[in-house]
Amino acid sequence: MRRAAATAALALVSYVAGCSPRPARALHLGDAPAAVAWGAAGAWIAVTDARAPRLRLLSPDLRAHTLEAPWPADPRDGSVPFGESLAASGDAGEPLFAAGGFFPSYLGDSGEGRITVWNGDGRAVRELRAPAIVALGRLAFLPGRRLAALVHVPIPGTDSDRHGAIYVWDLASGTGPDPWVFPRVGAVRDVDFDAAGRRVALLAADGPYVADVSSDGAAPPRALPLGGRAADAIALSPDGSTLAAGRADGVALLALAGPGAGSAPRRLAAGAFAALRFAPAGAPRLAALGSDGRLRVLAPDGGAARTIAHGVRAFAWSPDGSALATLVGHGRLAVWGAR
Repeated sequence: MRRAAATAALALVSYVAGCSPRPARALHLGDAPAAVAWGAAGAWIAVTDARAPRLRLLSPDLRAHTLEAPWPADPRDGSVPFGESLAASGDAGEPLFAAGGFFPSYLGDSGEGRITVWNGDGRAVRELRAPAIVALGRLAFLPGRRLAALVHVPIPGTDSDRHGAIYVWDLASGTGPDPWVFPRVGAVRDVDFDAAGRRVALLAADGPYVADVSSDGAAPPRALPLGGRAADAIALSPDGSTLAAGRADGVALLALAGPGAGSAPRRLAAGAFAALRFAPAGAPRLAALGSDGRLRVLAPDGGAARTIAHGVRAFAWSPDGSALATLVGHGRLAVWGAR
């Protein structure tokens, strides 16, 4: 009886505290993982290391490392970038992974972003450079074998040297970068694209913006109202119709198209959030990483929230939206069911 009562009490405490379930699969990497991405068709999970310049590719069952690919060294000085930014292609063709970092210049304020693109065999197929920037942010693959990178660029004659821009490379033709510069937006902290690559959301210090994208680049962005509250994270739904913004008082949803377009933001969850991403497929769901490291899956239709894991540093959706991969500070990679 005492054991049964203790078990019941523990279950109740776990439920009340929102403790996460056990992962479907887990692997201790033993180092300092920095970023995680999940490749097209769910074939690979990619992880970069904060201490060693390498890309790890793992099968989704996490039973073994499939390969470890080192970064090619710069022939000029032998340096290599670390995996501060990581992305996986969403195209159904050849899997591609991109990772890179920022190298400050010893001669001025600006520096250079260096990005390596690998295929599923761990072979480096492209070496990309973003010169004369002051920071390198998120990477994202776009349809048509294009790679976008959030950068901060110096704008001559202005008071700020951290204006947001997106550099886009065409990996099929080998051209780029094509710069999309947003001088009126200021320092952009995060970006997100819809699945078709036709709309981009930007998070600036004064709030979120959205811009439509065509073959000529991005149109001038328009500011989105958030009721006077600043945002710390944004996400754009795969169809581009909904923006999620993480504010100090919780997550707010803003309809960009459809019946609710133009209405006031709708609060979805309370708390402070550091990162948001919509599921790329399946029923509408939003992965929300709190500032306290708790990862939750929220239902935009108002359904019950589900806690996935605690102590999370980075996460990535599977391409079909059925699972989440998480990284925690002590080097543990885990895969969780998210439906």
